[in-house]
Amino acid sequence: MKIVVFFLAMQQMANAIADILCKKVDIVFDLAGSLLTRFEELGSTIDLEEPILLLRDTISLLPNSHPNRFALLNDLATSLKTRFELNENMDDLMESIDSHRTVLRLLPNDHPSYSVILDNLVSSLMTRFKQNKIIDDIKEVIVLRRASLEFCPEDDTGRSEALNDLSSALMTRFTESGSADDLNESITLRRDALALCPDNHPDHPALVSDLESSLQNRFEESGNPGDLSESIALFRAALDSLPESHPDRFEILGNLAYSLQIQALQKERSEDLYKLISLHREVLALCPDGDTVRAASLNKLANSLVARLRRREIQTI
Repeated sequence: MKIVVFFLAMQQMANAIADILCKKVDIVFDLAGSLLTRFEELGSTIDLEEPILLLRDTISLLPNSHPNRFALLNDLATSLKTRFELNENMDDLMESIDSHRTVLRLLPNDHPSYSVILDNLVSSLMTRFKQNKIIDDIKEVIVLRRASLEFCPEDDTGRSEALNDLSSALMTRFTESGSADDLNESITLRRDALALCPDNHPDHPALVSDLESSLQNRFEESGNPGDLSESIALFRAALDSLPESHPDRFEILGNLAYSLQIQALQKERSEDLYKLISLHREVLALCPDGDTVRAASLNKLANSLVARLRRREIQTI
């Protein structure tokens, strides 16, 4: 009888502790959220420090199976990333990364918050990669981006973005390692992303620019004229889709002129030089007086005119 009474008392105590924990979690959620909101409005670091301490303390009391553990860990990770951005203390960034990793392990893949937390982890890993150039960080980003892509079926509206995100991660690793496999896969993924994106979509110009950049990288590596031709075709299509007053037109014209210049040097065709001169004039027309780019544009136009003059002289001999 005494044993039964003892176990009943212990059960009541456990229930009471669980109730206290639930109430504490709710209080911490509300208080930490209010402090972080005030930090965003007023910028007082005290309002950032206190939530971090509260969240750490509460998480340490919760079992791994607690339903709110992942939400507290995510808030802690986000707060630590914010503090890192203020003081650049790598310990904060590392703890933020570890917390986001733990959150992903706790959540099923189909959880509504899974993709957002995955993006947060990728962002932190990319930040650390830019700081320390640790290749394992970009490898982990690629693994995470591949996993994210698996959650986007062919007809998913977010698949184009997921394809481009993976492509960007592969391009980053290519820049560090020079792997042709990464570059080739990046181009394939960017073509797929562009094919899924309507011409009038706001992301379309950026996807065109990203694909063109990858093609130029491969052309510089291999000298394949097909990559240069595809790059030029992309620039021309982008120009055709933009109004004369569009702010991106200047940059695209400059990039197209650069690509045509390379093609003109390769093929030595007069018509390429004429197109190049016309483009340089368009670029120059978009450069206001005093702009730092104007001098470079004038120089490029002058060089192209000189090249055309020499070509004519050669043809008349």
